[in-house]
Amino acid sequence: PNQEAWSLERLTHERSVFLGMALDSSSLRAYSSHLNSYLTFCNLHHLPIDPTPDTLSYFVTFMSHHIQPCSVDAYLSGIVNQLEPHFPHVKQSRHSLLIKRTVQGALRLLGRPILRKQPILWDDLLRVLQDLPHPLTHDDLLWITQLHCG
Repeated sequence: PNQEAWSLERLTHERSVFLGMALDSSSLRAYSSHLNSYLTFCNLHHLPIDPTPDTLSYFVTFMSHHIQPCSVDAYLSGIVNQLEPHFPHVKQSRHSLLIKRTVQGALRLLGRPILRKQPILWDDLLRVLQDLPHPLTHDDLLWITQLHCG
């Protein structure tokens, strides 16, 4: 189809709308919160806001003593997202060996082990069947079917 050219002003406007919708509003709120934590940390410790590997590593170290290290790792994603327009090198800092090892060390020293539930065993399924009052109702049979089939 024959299409008309858009003005640079319209292209810029339409792109701005798309960029504004790139992140879900809940992600944007979380990322803003992560950035606020970073800015508060920098102000508290009289560090420059520039996200160098050293500054980000100090942030990981400090925050890992206050929240779970796996959450701190997620915070870094939000910080990178929010600071990238102002500090284009932030992704490079985020992926530096210093940051990777600081996060890894925090996870090993301060992280909690993953607690998994025990799998349902065949004996457990039989016990459920035996413990239900008989005769089984239609709802009981449906529930047992779901339990056995997943």
